[in-house]
Order: sequence, then structure tokens, then C-alpha cells
Amino acid sequence: MNSESLIRNTEKIAPSVIPILSIFPDAPQKLMICGTGFFIHERGVLATASHVARLEHKWALYDGMLLECDMLAEQLTINKEKDDPRMKHSWDIGVLQVQAPQKIFYALKLSKKIRFRRGEPIAQFGYYDQGVKYKVGDITGLNGLLTTGIVSAATNIRIGPIEMGSRLILDISAGPGSSGSPVFDPDTAEVLGMIVSGKEKRVLGPGPSPSEMKIEHIPLGIAYSDPIIHLGMWLERFMS
Repeated sequence: MNSESLIRNTEKIAPSVIPILSIFPDAPQKLMICGTGFFIHERGVLATASHVARLEHKWALYDGMLLECDMLAEQLTINKEKDDPRMKHSWDIGVLQVQAPQKIFYALKLSKKIRFRRGEPIAQFGYYDQGVKYKVGDITGLNGLLTTGIVSAATNIRIGPIEMGSRLILDISAGPGSSGSPVFDPDTAEVLGMIVSGKEKRVLGPGPSPSEMKIEHIPLGIAYSDPIIHLGMWLERFMS
């Protein structure tokens, strides 16, 4: 992995990767990070994980502004109209539209790659703060997190003769708030996949006072990524 290419490409994509915030029942007066999104079209079309897109109230934090999000696609499903469930396949990928009609956003390039090999280098950029409560005036200081790793395993998904792309297991750090983060090629900045989940363990740690304990979520360095090729196909149909 070329470090100069990684630095250059991270700086290139970072402005287009933003935290998605929502209001949770246990903290109705606070906004909390629920995931990550990235722009796939200059008119504010934003990709994120489906389980993030499903939340009732969502805001994208962009350049210090909170932009309300509308749902465009709750979940990408292949052959949705088919009666035979064996011919359908759903990905944990959703699409949002930010409410900023006068702004132009830099869209990330989506790769058409569908086959991967163990050991291929990858990088992930996103947010990792789910559960942290922010007042609106505090959220402008959030920073994205870059982690790097390799493809640990790839499962090629097929429906009959049609290749659906590869679901990846990654040796990479990702955790709560990372859902929806782009997995990208460190040398080209092309988006190869999307973080949809990660493995973690729970441990007891010190709480807000000496007499209290709280559960800490520790990432185990294993994350799962859904293929991005169908997102590109959806975008072509949506914009046509």
C-alpha cells in the first residue's frame, strides 16, 4: 500500500463522507451519530447502510450544516418483482437525498469490480461515535476516522448465471457509527464496498462516577462489506 496515494486519496474523498445523525428515544434532546454516508451524485444523493436509512428522522452533517434527509431507497433488492424468493437478493444499502437544492456535492466514484482476492489492500473512512450525545453547537468538531487493512475473505453471490458481486470480510477496524462508510481502493479512491456491520466484544469499563460502571464496545478488527456495483446500477436508473 502506497502511503502517499492513501494520504492523497483520503484527502480527496473525505469531504464527501459525512456522519448521519438522529434522535434516539433515550436522549430526545440530543443528536447522536447513527451511521456514515457518502455522496454518489452531485445533487445530494447519499448512500448509507439500509438500517441507517430506515431511521425515521435523519440529518446529514455537512460543512457544519445539518441537512435533513429524505428517503430515496430503503434497501437495494435485486429482482424485487420476482415471486420466487430464490431469485431475489437484498443488500444492506439504502439511498438518501439531502435537502440542499442549491448546493453541488462532490460524488465519489463507484467501482464496478465484483471479484476480490484475499490479501488485497483496502481502506475505510467514516465515523465511529454511535451513542455519543452531542448538542447541536458541538457537532461541528467531529472528525472522520481512516483505517486500513486487507480483504480476509470474499463470498461471490450469484443468482443463477448472474453474478451479484462479492460480500467481503475485512481485516479492518470498524464499529458503531461506521455503518455506511465507503471501503475504497487506497491507490485509486474508487469505492469498492460499504461497511454494514462489524464484530465487537462488550466489556465493563469505568462509568461517569467512581461508583458506576458502563459497558464499552470494543471492535475486534473484523468488518463486513456489501458490494457497491448495484448501487451504481440503481443510480444510473434513477438519473435516467
